[in-house]
Amino acid sequence: MSRFTRLTALLSVSLLSVTGCHTTDHHETVMVEPEKPAFIEAIELAHGAERYHKHNAVQADFTVDFGGSTIIAGNMVFNTDAGKVRMELNDGSTIVFDGFNAWVTPNDAPIQMARFHALTWPYFLAAPMKLADQGTNLDDIGMAPLDEQNHLAAMKLTFDSSVGDAPDDWYILLKDPDTDALRAMAYIVTYGKSQQEAEESPSLIEYNAFKTVEGVAFATDWTFYHWDPATGKSDTPKGHAKISNIRFVDPSPGSFIRPMNARIDELPEPPAPPAEEAHTHDHDEAHADMHDDAEDHEDHDADENHEEEHNE
Repeated sequence: MSRFTRLTALLSVSLLSVTGCHTTDHHETVMVEPEKPAFIEAIELAHGAERYHKHNAVQADFTVDFGGSTIIAGNMVFNTDAGKVRMELNDGSTIVFDGFNAWVTPNDAPIQMARFHALTWPYFLAAPMKLADQGTNLDDIGMAPLDEQNHLAAMKLTFDSSVGDAPDDWYILLKDPDTDALRAMAYIVTYGKSQQEAEESPSLIEYNAFKTVEGVAFATDWTFYHWDPATGKSDTPKGHAKISNIRFVDPSPGSFIRPMNARIDELPEPPAPPAEEAHTHDHDEAHADMHDDAEDHEDHDADENHEEEHNE
């Protein structure tokens, strides 16, 4: 986007919350899957989602740059629901998300926001295959702007309150009119701040190139922008990501368990509401960009030890 995250929808929710029930004449309860929007079906078909879900895990090399600097680079492997992740970084450190906790080894590694990194970039790579996950809600919003000249068919993706670390995140999904591929996603990041604060600075990830691997189309060139609901993306990008060497794998035993000599990367404390109206503006000015995107986390959180995640 799970903000990749997911943002992300990583915690299971009750099957009853996303399916309907039908009682037969014999009083047997039969679960009925909700009807999937044609918009989502078209994206899944364009990306080969059915083939994607037949595999166990995805592995890829990745580099993410913001503000002219590389904030993270290495190799990632994650299971196809993006619920467990392992990253071997170019600086020699390792991040593991075991489904509940994010671990960093060695325990004195300088990498910050490990949980955010572990869940964001896999989510952005797998997003076209995760738009109808359990706990997601989809609303047809008609058209939304990619930029001032191009308005594309769009749906809004939100999450149930029990999903992920930042269920107040939302995504605006933009579908390519020619290919039906997921062209871009506008999104907010509420991880560590309020929804009101997050909605003051939406972002957009645009997918610019694709690589087909065993019938599955992955975006390999991502560009990040600020995004305005009226005019679309900003003229100047604020970040880029490159994905390469994508393949499906069967992870080795122990890939997603806590490594030796590891420290936990804790969730950030939820933001406290302002004590009084007079302080609200000062708080907004001080923190306007701290959690806007990966580059903001990397710049500010090295000293403040915050972290972020997309729901997926």
